[in-house]
Amino acid sequence: MKKIFLFSLLAALFTLTFTTEAQAQRGKKKSSKTDEYFDDSGAWTQNLWYGAGGVLGYQGGNNFSVFSIGISPMVGYKVTPWLSAGPRFSVVYTGYRGSAVTVDANLNRVGGVELGPFKVNSTSFGVGAFARAKFLQSFFVQAELENYTSNLPVGSGTVFFRDEETLEFLKFRENRLNGYFGAGYNSSGGGLFGYEILVLYNFLLPDDSFDNPLEIRAGLTYNF
Repeated sequence: MKKIFLFSLLAALFTLTFTTEAQAQRGKKKSSKTDEYFDDSGAWTQNLWYGAGGVLGYQGGNNFSVFSIGISPMVGYKVTPWLSAGPRFSVVYTGYRGSAVTVDANLNRVGGVELGPFKVNSTSFGVGAFARAKFLQSFFVQAELENYTSNLPVGSGTVFFRDEETLEFLKFRENRLNGYFGAGYNSSGGGLFGYEILVLYNFLLPDDSFDNPLEIRAGLTYNF
């Protein structure tokens, strides 16, 4: 039911985007091929806006810590002054420090827990598309689909598993489709530079995931 709702919402926003664009094109006078790429203000690129968000976090405890850093650029095309759509990308590096336990091929323990700190690193990537509708000049709603890939350490809590033969830490690759919908605030007010904050809910988060379905993002924009 969540997938049906989100896909319907995205389909409606993108359909509205391209319908609005088509109506705008029909309302214009016939022009040359060059005019199809350049508008009266100079160039079609003036309808583009750019944004970037950052991730920086640290969490620590007894014999355990997590450090994350990442960036998420995005580009939007203004079909109308209030409606835009485009791609979004993200990459996040995470470094873990904790204890270790050696396991066999069946993940059965071989020996006891070895206190660290042992270091394990992982990287996650996201590629997606969004549609955004602005209202009241500074507020907007956003729907987004994202293909998410991560390479996470295998373990239990603050203890990581490593192979008994190679002593390398075990990792598993997770691939999933995220579907977000939410609202935000942008400070530009029609100007060039601005900052924004938005809250999104992941409707497609698996039921067995430990991730929080609520995601808070903050970043900077240009020409939004």
